[in-house]
Amino acid sequence: MNKRMKSLQQQRELLVLRAAAQRDEASSIGAELHQRLWPVDLGIGIAHALRRRPWWAVAGAAMLVVAGGRRKGLLLLGTRLFTLWELAMVVRKQVPRHGA
Repeated sequence: MNKRMKSLQQQRELLVLRAAAQRDEASSIGAELHQRLWPVDLGIGIAHALRRRPWWAVAGAAMLVVAGGRRKGLLLLGTRLFTLWELAMVVRKQVPRHGA
């Protein structure tokens, strides 16, 4: 029985070390993804804020129209953001919700 207990103890230690190595690897992968995807997270946050306060979107669009005469770049950025928003809404309607 003693040999069996020692064997199980060694096997347990090996498994604990493996699990720790896998946790470290998953943590480093998660940190790398977080660094790469922060703009997406920011965009999603802005989209949620605009859904809760639609007048912010109206005010932003008005500012882009006013600045459009002076800065064509801002107007172009605004149209691209609007197109991206519309695309996101189409995709959102196509993807089923998990909770529903």
